[in-house]
Amino acid sequence: MGEIDFESYRLFCMVAECESFSKASEKLYISQPAVTQAIRKLEENLKGKLFFRMPKGVKLTEEGRRLYEYLKPSVDTMHNAENKFSQYVHLEEGEIKVRTGSALGNVCIYDALIAFSQKYPKIKVMVSSGYVGDSIELLARGDVDLVAVNMPFECDKPNIQIIKCKEIEDCFYVSKEYFEKLKNVENIKEVLEKELIAPTEYSTTGKILKRFLDENGMDYTPKFTISSTNARKYFALKGLGVSFGIKNNIKKELEKGELVELKIMKEPLIRSVGIAIQKSEITSNATLKLVEMIQKI
Repeated sequence: MGEIDFESYRLFCMVAECESFSKASEKLYISQPAVTQAIRKLEENLKGKLFFRMPKGVKLTEEGRRLYEYLKPSVDTMHNAENKFSQYVHLEEGEIKVRTGSALGNVCIYDALIAFSQKYPKIKVMVSSGYVGDSIELLARGDVDLVAVNMPFECDKPNIQIIKCKEIEDCFYVSKEYFEKLKNVENIKEVLEKELIAPTEYSTTGKILKRFLDENGMDYTPKFTISSTNARKYFALKGLGVSFGIKNNIKKELEKGELVELKIMKEPLIRSVGIAIQKSEITSNATLKLVEMIQKI
């Protein structure tokens, strides 16, 4: 018996269901002579007759009927697999897992995720947070699809690539009421040393803050040390001290006048943020589309 490809079996099943070469050719978008030739070749390879030619169409032989009963479930399974693959390729189905902290999520991930979900509503989006080292390990294993990172970011995983997204600025800020009190303060350095709402030292934002204060000779002890970006903002809004963090994360409060930026630095504290994904050859189409959106926002 010669080798028979799957396409021949799929064509055979379509002819059996339509009981017509011409109707099968219309559904498969191929010519009727091509269907006839394929069935003839299949019969030659199987060394048996599959169809009786009737005045109007065709009927399965007994051998053909038994072959159809065996093949039909497999053909349906393959057809469903092709449809499922097409849905994933065209983002009609699937899921994407993202790891990010609230600070970076606010500036380069969340808006893109919202836009992505609106454009591809059938893709499930899962967002979680965690230490970047743990997140990179998950990414390397394929357990997540994308991780937000501060740059420069050194990664020793050969299957991971880092993509720069945008530049952001860190700043000191206080509530409107607290700012009014500072107008009578001659030495802002003393306020920072005693009234600081600081991020944790091991975080990127914390390291940036510590470097700035050390360079300016400030011997400080934070009034509060808070890892959460939103919590530091909340404490500042309550007038509990001078907070520090990514300027974009307090944009709305600055615009409303609820928070006020303290112009302490001579030069803006600029840093870059990026995203880590697996190498493009093993990255899902959904992830690549999300990356495009992140880079545009």
